[in-house]
Amino acid sequence: MRISKKDYEDLVAKGIIPSPPKPKSKVAQYKSKAEAQFAWELQDQLEAGKIEWWAYEPVTLVIADADGVRCRYTPDFLVLGWMPHEDDPGWTQAVYTFYEVKGFLRESARIRFLAAKERYPFWNFVMVRKKKGGGFETIMG
Repeated sequence: MRISKKDYEDLVAKGIIPSPPKPKSKVAQYKSKAEAQFAWELQDQLEAGKIEWWAYEPVTLVIADADGVRCRYTPDFLVLGWMPHEDDPGWTQAVYTFYEVKGFLRESARIRFLAAKERYPFWNFVMVRKKKGGGFETIMG
């Protein structure tokens, strides 16, 4: 879907699209310290204008549905960013990226992440972990 940044800002101003949340505390609403630190990094990027919006665990995706049993996956963060459109440099396009923040990677989490990435190829999925000395590094995506 093609939408200009101005159109997006108009939709936010009219209340059609919610404005981005602000973290309430450093750890309280998150399941780990790493997730809290990632949220603070996202908030810094938002305030610097590098991303447009982010949310913590906003959706749960169905990654398999067989014999009445559904397997679900809830990514840690959803981020909305912008990038130039390939066919028309005058347009920007919205890019949604799901982020999974890991301290320790269990096999079941890796399988769910890869299954979601395969089932929903039109979204970006990135798995990150904390680097020693600060920041985050991509481990899958």
